[in-house]
Amino acid sequence: KKVKLHGKVADVCTKMGCWFVVQGDTPADSIRISTKSHSIFVPKKAVGYTATVEGTLSLRVLSKDAAQHYEDERELKEGEQRKVITEDVNEIFIDVAGLEMKQS
Repeated sequence: KKVKLHGKVADVCTKMGCWFVVQGDTPADSIRISTKSHSIFVPKKAVGYTATVEGTLSLRVLSKDAAQHYEDERELKEGEQRKVITEDVNEIFIDVAGLEMKQS
């Protein structure tokens, strides 16, 4: 399903900027934004930016290894500890076709 959403950037890949997470009103309301071909990269320090994203929405199952990879690539907030992923994870995902990002 094609969608357009607007929200705050909560997490970013600190290695390449190849994915980021847009968060809604609660931490549980979040969507990972990425591209299948790594064709869009965002600033690695974009946490807190406002993003408008267009793309194809899907639900996918991440293996525990893939989920741990994402966890290991995100920047920890002060006082936060890295999570250990012990099982596969269902995740809402957008394969991005268009993106606008602004500092808040």
